[in-house]
This record gives sequence, structure tokens and C-alpha cells, in this order.
Amino acid sequence: MPLPKFIEENKKSLLYTSLMGVMAIIVSSVVTFYAARYEAEIQNFEWYHWFLFYVATSFTMAFAMTPTTFIALLSGYFLGWSSLPGVCISYLLASYIGYQAASFIDNGKFMQTISEKKGVKEWIDRLKSNQWSIIVLARLSPILPFAIMNVVLSIVKTDLKKFIICSFVGMFPRTVMTIWVGTQASAFRNLMEENHENQYMRLAMIVLIVISFAGLFYYGIKAFRKTVEQRTY
Repeated sequence: MPLPKFIEENKKSLLYTSLMGVMAIIVSSVVTFYAARYEAEIQNFEWYHWFLFYVATSFTMAFAMTPTTFIALLSGYFLGWSSLPGVCISYLLASYIGYQAASFIDNGKFMQTISEKKGVKEWIDRLKSNQWSIIVLARLSPILPFAIMNVVLSIVKTDLKKFIICSFVGMFPRTVMTIWVGTQASAFRNLMEENHENQYMRLAMIVLIVISFAGLFYYGIKAFRKTVEQRTY
């Protein structure tokens, strides 16, 4: 399939995904500015303020306006470990919202498009036979964008129930680590600086990235080999 045709047939999904990258930078910068400016006021938030905060972030994370790591850092700094349930629930809601939004925008167009390329469709179908592992590994990596993975996993028609469960399992380790980093910051300015992570945190993140990419590579190659073998015979 010529690339221009692929772009034309999937322009809504591609545009939606592209906008996510821009929104993350703009909105996160604005939130950081106001969080630093009104730090004292935020420290005095009541429970209902934080309830509204996590409801709002369920949408902002779903549409890539705020990175998940950013929300976990803020939560750890302002609320400590008591923020863990709120962060986890908002992550799950964001996963669901992002999945359904991408499904609505794509409306099955992507899978319909690649069905014309039987080799690609067979490869994706084989990957989907390992959905539990694939989704966990995709969520495990801190560098795979949360909102974009919502789109990718939605348009290839992963099972919604598996998607939600595995999203939680995959994101939980890095969520715990990121909240911990937030609890260690002595000032908001330090929280936003790159050097707030100690060597153990960096090592843990590297380990998660290696496990994620090694696992995804393994399943990708495995599915590719089986696809080639089937087409050969």
C-alpha cells in the first residue's frame, strides 16, 4: 500500500496522535508554572480539591496534556504515599478514556487498512495472541508515551478488559518509583529538575526500559517468524 494512501485513510488517527505530543509540552509547562506559583495554597488543599484534581487528570493524561510521570511526581511531592490510590485510579480512568476516544476516532479504519496487507495483519494478529504480556511490557517502560500507547493498543483492537488490567500491572512499578521521587524532593523547584533522581532511581528506570523493550522485541520477532513460516508453507 502506497504511503500517501495509508496516510489519507488514517489521517484522523495520525492527526490525533500528532496533536498529543504538542499538547503535553504546552499544558505541562502551564501546570508547572502555576504549581510553583501557588505551592503554599496547594499544600492546603482539602480532600475534595484532590478528588477534582484526579478527575481532571484522568482526562489530561488520556489526551496527553499531562504526562503520567509528571502527575505522579506532583502527587508524591504534595500528598506523599497517600496519593497512590488516587494516582492509580486516575491512571486506569485515563487508560479507559484514551482507549475509547481512539476507538471512536479510528472507527476500525486502521485494521481495515492493514487488512489489505496480509503479512502485516497476520503479524499483528499473532502479537495479539500474547496480549497480556505485550500490554504489560508496553506499560512498563517509562519512555513509551502513555497516551500514544492508548491509541496504538486501541486501534489494533486489543481486548478492553485485558488492556485495563495489564495497564495497571505494567504501570504500577514505575508509578510507585515516581511517587517516591516526589516524596524525596525538598522543594518544588528541585522536583522539576532532572537531578532530583538518585542513582538507584535511574538504575531502576533503566532496568524497566530494558525489560520492556527486550520483551517487546522478543514477541515481535516471535510473531514475525511464525508469520513467515506460515506463509512459506
